[in-house]
Amino acid sequence: MVDAGIIFFFILVLLAVVIVVLAVKTVSQGYEFTVERFGRYTRTLSPGLHIIVPMIDKIGTKMNMMEQVLMFRHRKSSPRTMPWSGSMVSCFFRSWMR
Repeated sequence: MVDAGIIFFFILVLLAVVIVVLAVKTVSQGYEFTVERFGRYTRTLSPGLHIIVPMIDKIGTKMNMMEQVLMFRHRKSSPRTMPWSGSMVSCFFRSWMR
């Protein structure tokens, strides 16, 4: 028969592990996370290891801060002007909020 104190101890340890897992957040390189406390913005987490208050704070938006490439379709030029030429347009952009 298992003692009630041992069961209580294991439940307490399990609860502590769950709270630590919920409290520690890792933000990858190239991303920033917003933290909301009760649904209201409080701060922005930069890349790295962070601790938040579980059950009160939550991650709101995961923002991609890396440069994005926007490619446009290849357009051929008129065969009368230069039949071998064409154009390709690429646009690099980065969006961020602070």
